[in-house]
Amino acid sequence: MVLNTHQGSMLALSWRIIGLAALFALLLVGCAASEETAEGEKQSADQQALTNLVGGARPEVRQPSPEPTPGATEALLEDLRTENTGLKQKLMKMEQDMRGLTVRINETEARLLAEKERAEKAETTARSLAQPTSQARSAQPAGTGALTEASLAAYQDALTSFNNKQYDDAIARFQALLNSGVSVELADNCTYWIGESYFGKRNFREALPYFEKVLEFEGSPKLADAHYMIGQSHERLGDKAKAKASYEKVIKDFPVSGNVKRAKDRLAKL
Repeated sequence: MVLNTHQGSMLALSWRIIGLAALFALLLVGCAASEETAEGEKQSADQQALTNLVGGARPEVRQPSPEPTPGATEALLEDLRTENTGLKQKLMKMEQDMRGLTVRINETEARLLAEKERAEKAETTARSLAQPTSQARSAQPAGTGALTEASLAAYQDALTSFNNKQYDDAIARFQALLNSGVSVELADNCTYWIGESYFGKRNFREALPYFEKVLEFEGSPKLADAHYMIGQSHERLGDKAKAKASYEKVIKDFPVSGNVKRAKDRLAKL
């Protein structure tokens, strides 16, 4: 009986050990499965993150713009042609304005230079006339009177009017001196300055015969000036051939005259 009781206890203990072993085995299997599941989930998460990263790094693919229709292209070309035409017209207008401005500047400079030169010549003439010369002139067409202080004063007054651009008054004063039978020392100068006065009024056709009249005074100090102004008058009247001939005569016959450089400059522009 005691043996049977001991055997029953051993049998119960064996079954308990077997149950614990089975339970332990089940726990091991469950832990392994849990670890595999966790590892699989981690790998899936890493793979998804990598996919997202690669997908985000891909360059954006732009859709090609639709090609313009023939009508839209033609309209665009027409707009460009219109704009181009407008720009060309503006450019032409600017060029015309610039040319006009350049012409006005050149004309102003030329007038100022001419006025300055005429004033300087007038002063030079006045100083030379203040010292009467004993050299006689032959075959003079005008001027038989004597050189007096009164005639010199009248001549100075006429020059003052000319220098002040009072051309009509200057013409009247110089003509009055000529009508009074002024001396030959003043007659050629009065004639010349009447021509200069008409030239200052831009009456070139009226000025021309007075400059030509000066050429009749043999040995006159105004000969070179007269030839140059004859060329100027012809040039302003549009006769380039006669203007050229006058300028060439200044250069050839009066090589030391101050008008030579001016004559060469005018020739270069004809």
